Amino acid sequence: MNGLSCFACHCEGLLEKFDEVQEKSGVKGSARLRVARLYRSKQELGDHFKKDNKRFLAALHECYRPFLAPDDAEKEKEPIVYCHQEHIRPLGFNKAAHELEMSEENLRNSVKYGSQFVRENLSSLGNDTLDRTTWERIFPRVVRDLQLGRPVRD
Repeated sequence: MNGLSCFACHCEGLLEKFDEVQEKSGVKGSARLRVARLYRSKQELGDHFKKDNKRFLAALHECYRPFLAPDDAEKEKEPIVYCHQEHIRPLGFNKAAHELEMSEENLRNSVKYGSQFVRENLSSLGNDTLDRTTWERIFPRVVRDLQLGRPVRD
């Protein structure tokens, strides 16, 4: 998932890393003034980090808040890692139906009366789950056998 490794660390925006050039520079005169203009003080840079990260978090929450239930305890967490964790969980019947854009009732009927491949691979979903790797491997064939469309990859 693109960005997952970045968001694991940057879930609240930029990491505060400070220059030490201004503090530790040994130059004097006009060179010192130039260093001061190029490299901001720790205080000034810290203020910018706080301002930028506050803006980042506000925009992030504005983007994903509408998609969460009002009582969702996870609502204040960064959504990329949360969504990835949710995505890789094993699939039960309801999640498989949702990913196939079918009602659970239609999927149950399709499993009961569908192709041998569908029956063999999805009949256990009534009582068990499928791991994400298995689901992604069989998904194109399930889509084709249930005549839900043409799979992007086979």
